[in-house]
Amino acid sequence: MKNFKLLPLVAILATSPAVVHAKTLGRGITDNGKVSEGAFITDADWNNFLHVDNLWRTTYAILGNNHKRFNINERSAELVKGDVDTLKNTVFNLTGTLESLPNQVGDLSRLVTSNKLAATETFTSKLVTQNLKKDVVRNEKDIEKIETSITGVNTDLREVRNNLKGLDRIEAGMDSFQNSIDSMQNAINQIPEMVMPSDLDTSTSRGLITLKRCPNTLEVTWGICTYQAGDKGPAGGIVVSATEDGRHGLELSFKQSSSTFGCDGVAIATGASDAPGKGFTNAIANSACGKESLAMKSRLYEPNELTGWYIPSIAQLQSIHDNLDTLDLHIDEVYWSSSLVAGDEEVALAFDFMSNTSVQVNRSDTASVRFVRNF
Repeated sequence: MKNFKLLPLVAILATSPAVVHAKTLGRGITDNGKVSEGAFITDADWNNFLHVDNLWRTTYAILGNNHKRFNINERSAELVKGDVDTLKNTVFNLTGTLESLPNQVGDLSRLVTSNKLAATETFTSKLVTQNLKKDVVRNEKDIEKIETSITGVNTDLREVRNNLKGLDRIEAGMDSFQNSIDSMQNAINQIPEMVMPSDLDTSTSRGLITLKRCPNTLEVTWGICTYQAGDKGPAGGIVVSATEDGRHGLELSFKQSSSTFGCDGVAIATGASDAPGKGFTNAIANSACGKESLAMKSRLYEPNELTGWYIPSIAQLQSIHDNLDTLDLHIDEVYWSSSLVAGDEEVALAFDFMSNTSVQVNRSDTASVRFVRNF
């Protein structure tokens, strides 16, 4: 406990009327129990003085607070008594605390034991969880392998199904083919017996006579087929003209891909007449025109494995135009001919079926193409 010293009250009086009378109040205890370091007050403040209980204790008003002066001995006794009471309470509370300490220690021990068990269980649980996670990862990898295997099996199954579908199509094709064979055999069985006539002319067949089905009538006959204009020709084209006995004639091919004539700047000797288109074509093909010329393309044309095709001349194209109605044909483009312009190595003649005239066309230009063949 701190020593408490009551400072003396000192009055300072001024003798001059112009000087404010003032007093200095020493250090003491305030009414709220705190230490006051003293105060300097004027006469006006001192006149607010409240009362005096005795010589040693004075109450006065300073700055709105009631300041008290106490007898040092009485105040010291009060403070000591308060301190003793406080100490007693502290000792009593400490005794109770010490008495309850064993129970608290026991509770703390049980709590520590419980926490140890809980920590052990938590550690064990973590180990179990980690092991479970590892098992899950391994299981997921196994599942991925199984899924991959299943995917492979599904792929194999699809291939097997596709192969089976292919076998089904093959079997269906074989059945269809067998049906065709059966139909052909039935048709053959219905053909009456064909006896070769004794007066059959074999002079044009070199003594070899075969039983054939003519493409224009689909009738089976011995020897040579006969044709007339508008029939389907031996090579699959259209017969545009035929001899009186129908054994020979001129066959027109179907429309080919448009093409240039070729032979740009090449001099070709074809003679004065434009009638023999085959001769013109041979002359063109034998010139230095290269393999891409139209004449060479006609030589390579082999429908039904029958050769002998060539570029028609202007005269032959004119004849075909004159018989379009008889042939039941509709042609309105400009077609190349094998006829050339004497002395001009850059152009060739073509026939305009729309205007029914021959025209000169640069050999490097493109025009329509049809070939003809003698039979």
